[in-house]
Amino acid sequence: MSLSLLTDTRAKLNPKTSADRLKTWGILPDFLNELARSVCGEVDRFNIFRELLARAECPQGIEFIASVPGHHNRQVLRRTPWGAEGLGRIIPSGRGAVSVSILSPFVGSWDGPAINNWCSHFEGRAGRLELVWIDKDHPWARL
Repeated sequence: MSLSLLTDTRAKLNPKTSADRLKTWGILPDFLNELARSVCGEVDRFNIFRELLARAECPQGIEFIASVPGHHNRQVLRRTPWGAEGLGRIIPSGRGAVSVSILSPFVGSWDGPAINNWCSHFEGRAGRLELVWIDKDHPWARL
């Protein structure tokens, strides 16, 4: 999806929040919770952002994929499909190798088989990964 499509898409804010509208944003509200916890130490500090999302429906055709540090069991990934699990849910099968851009403070200890296994969740290939680093002062960079 091109950046111009994202910048040209506007969401209409409703006067009241709605749990159903919040759900249209997929994993984004859960990611905001994790980000608030890591940056502020508490989830409530980002309530204003979740309230804004709950006042607007996510524009059609936009999917959010996010990952948070740590190892997540199957039960967690069913509820919050972080990373490759989320990619695997939205990538249509049979489209060929997928290119993925990763925004990350760190990648951890990966070897060839681990990267290939991760990519297999979304029909990707290690040679088609792009890594973009976040600022060294971000709290996740210290984990």
